[in-house]
Amino acid sequence: MRLDVNLFVPNEEGYKFAFAKSTKGLAVGDTFETTVLGMDVTFQIIIKADIKDFETIMDQHTELFALVNDADPEVFMVIKEV
Repeated sequence: MRLDVNLFVPNEEGYKFAFAKSTKGLAVGDTFETTVLGMDVTFQIIIKADIKDFETIMDQHTELFALVNDADPEVFMVIKEV
């Protein structure tokens, strides 16, 4: 699956974000491709959680990206490059 994702450097709290318009149909274990700095990169979804648990989960995975989306703002996913 190909997904249009914007990656951002860490914010002042140190969290790294990826934004997508929609992540509909994606589940834990799924992979998707996107383009980063002109290169094709594959990411895997390793966690899907309620946004209220964001800080607790991301504090344990500071090296990974939090994937958030406009279509379902109450949920986020933790992704890693594969």
